[in-house]
Amino acid sequence: MAQPDRCIARAGRWIGAALLALALVIPATIALAQERKPTPSRASQGTRTVVGFTETVRIYPHDLEIRAKIDTGARTSSLHAQDIITFTRGGRQWVRFHVTNRDNRTVMFERPVVRNTKIKSLAGPPLSRPVILMGICIANTFRVTEVNLSNRTGFNFQLLVGRRFMRQAIIVDPGRQFTREPNCNVTDDNLREMDAVPGILAPKEDE
Repeated sequence: MAQPDRCIARAGRWIGAALLALALVIPATIALAQERKPTPSRASQGTRTVVGFTETVRIYPHDLEIRAKIDTGARTSSLHAQDIITFTRGGRQWVRFHVTNRDNRTVMFERPVVRNTKIKSLAGPPLSRPVILMGICIANTFRVTEVNLSNRTGFNFQLLVGRRFMRQAIIVDPGRQFTREPNCNVTDDNLREMDAVPGILAPKEDE
């Protein structure tokens, strides 16, 4: 009976040694994996502004404060405009329109038309809308972007801010609203961007 007892004892020592080795190896393996796990750089974390799905914004060149929906489902921004009239100036198509905010401040804008876009309509043929360049300030982010002019009567927000504005600049938190007041350092150079050559910001395509 001595031989089986020795075998059992030897097997017990092997099992104990194996468990001890695992106890030493597993924590080291976990630590190594954590070291190798990629993490976002501080630069990438700090370059985008987090905002709610609705925000108070400012539109330029006339620094008018209005409420906007930050719409990740829209490619191009869309502004509710009244009394839209197109005309020619210097051989170029322009558009004149009015915007009235919640404080009943009405501003007349005159902007060169970048292009005309066709918007799909469920009730009939596609609708043609003029597209202009405008400056938009959300939180501390200012950008010049394409905006199409439309009749948004009956909608809650005068402005839809689309993905072209948000790209690599804005992250939307759908659970938050009106998180920050617009506070951008807008320079004369920023405003001159709105007079850029037509068509340089986006291809001509359906919205």
